[in-house]
Amino acid sequence: YLRHQAVDTVSSLTTNARGFDITTSAALSLIQEVELVSKGYRLSTPLPPISRFDDVKVNRKCAKLRSALNKAYTEALPAFREATISLKLLLNQDDMEKYLDVYDIPHHAVQEAVTPELASLDKDDPESLRSLRVVSYQYSTLRRVVCCSLMSLEADGGNPDFARWSAATRIMNSLSTTTATWAQKLSDLLREVEEFTIPREARLSSRPAGERLRTQVRKITDLSQGIRSLQAKMALMREESTKAIEDSDDLTDLGPNLMSQYESIGADLKMLTQAWENGKASLASNLDKQERRISQASSGLRSPAASLGGLTAVEEGGPADALRALNGESKSNRSSLAGSGSDEEVFEGVSLVIPRQRSSLTREERIIKMHEERARQSEMRDKRDSGTNMIRELQSVMNLRPKRNTMGGGARITSI
Repeated sequence: YLRHQAVDTVSSLTTNARGFDITTSAALSLIQEVELVSKGYRLSTPLPPISRFDDVKVNRKCAKLRSALNKAYTEALPAFREATISLKLLLNQDDMEKYLDVYDIPHHAVQEAVTPELASLDKDDPESLRSLRVVSYQYSTLRRVVCCSLMSLEADGGNPDFARWSAATRIMNSLSTTTATWAQKLSDLLREVEEFTIPREARLSSRPAGERLRTQVRKITDLSQGIRSLQAKMALMREESTKAIEDSDDLTDLGPNLMSQYESIGADLKMLTQAWENGKASLASNLDKQERRISQASSGLRSPAASLGGLTAVEEGGPADALRALNGESKSNRSSLAGSGSDEEVFEGVSLVIPRQRSSLTREERIIKMHEERARQSEMRDKRDSGTNMIRELQSVMNLRPKRNTMGGGARITSI
């Protein structure tokens, strides 16, 4: 029973540790790529010094992913350190030295990983890219040391095997649980980052503008999914071509296969370009509508501020007094009535702003229509200028013709 339990635990630990390695490496690579792009670098160019990535703390990207990765390493590293120290008391030291030499694990790296005080970490900034890379290297070293320690445990079928492998099984169960938990958390966080997930309790969800923004983010999510599909096709194309080159001597079928893969990738690129153009046009249209709505709201006529608490042009009296006040008459009458105890009446006139009928054309269609109108006006101008130039040429020709004298010496007058 103990043997089967140990084998199952080793298999579970291997699977979960590999999943933890994959998710942490993907998270670290994503953080580095986002920092590169945000600082204006290209992924294809040589990498700058790592100190340039974290020169300013406030401008760091992927803060949530950095925090989760730091917490994962903070919990996993002490567990693997304790496992290394505990397994050291149970293993055969000679076999351990052999395995460390076979798998090229230097002793100073083991000592630094087991003793965290020796590592040159920035305690004040554990979420920097440099610190995350250092702890990632330490975890990789500790994981390999734990695997070598498990292989160095003796199993000769005697009574000491029970206590030895029972302790090893408990250690492996603890490590497997820790790595599985954080592998799942990091995987969910990476999926959330890649899919542009919007929280359901977003404050703007009840507003039309918020719903339009959610629609735009969904379009970005579709673009992200299309890019991931394109990456999968590229990986498949690379794998198939490498396998065909290595395993087959006849490469006549490789060309047509690569051509079909190119056609498929080209179709995906066209679909991505079309989706990008549609999303951009939709966003531009929404922004244009919002600007028109704001301009219409701010262009309405408002009553003077003084009319809210003071007097207007019509202070008292009826419509006749109001008419006389507007015409500048009977000021004395109004001043004499000012001392009466009658209630004051304030009349305000508000003009109704009838909104203009807006064109239903999109921004791109209006630009195209404007270009067509300009081209038509330019063509009409060219035709008009060509007719004017022809008349001027005829006039210049007639003026330059020599005058012929008649036989009688008199001038002959020719009228056109």
